[in-house]
Amino acid sequence: MTVYEGRSRTIEFAVLANGRIPALRSWKKLEDRPKAQLWTTIKRLGDTGEVRNTERFKLEADGIWAMKAWKVRAYCYMTSDARVVITNIVAKKQIVARASDLDTAKRIRSECLNG
Repeated sequence: MTVYEGRSRTIEFAVLANGRIPALRSWKKLEDRPKAQLWTTIKRLGDTGEVRNTERFKLEADGIWAMKAWKVRAYCYMTSDARVVITNIVAKKQIVARASDLDTAKRIRSECLNG
């Protein structure tokens, strides 16, 4: 499901085989402040293909990236055809990413890529 069509990349929410879109439910529940900050990062990534601020966009583990906003992390992965796929959005409860959140992102990525 396309979120933003930029000049450099397309940003999408992951769609599972059963039709569920895990990140969409979380996106709809976000408060205005983190949603606006994530939207700024999404647009920058889509339009320029990069986000240089590592406090906003950082490689977490094994090809899983995190877009960070005020108390929120949106996990994603990149594809070879210039797509960025957002897998899950979680509350940022600590400085480092929780292993369970990264595992969820990896599982969603695997399901999307391998069917």
